[in-house]
Amino acid sequence: MRHYDLEHLRSVTPELLAGIDAVIHLAALVHVPGAPPDQHQRLNFLATRTLFDMWEKVGVGSFVFTSSVSVYGK
Repeated sequence: MRHYDLEHLRSVTPELLAGIDAVIHLAALVHVPGAPPDQHQRLNFLATRTLFDMWEKVGVGSFVFTSSVSVYGK
């Protein structure tokens, strides 16, 4: 098992996924009052998309993505 901080998008490389059977992506940034508006876009969308694109390129077995009920709002 590897834990990875998606704040560092440039280090998402084929070597990151080498030798693994699956990617299980549970990370997300919940709404934080006062947080920069682009922070959610960068971490919740762009980081996930970057990781998914690398998974697709490398050909790792499975990509499991989950979210939370907070995406539906209050």
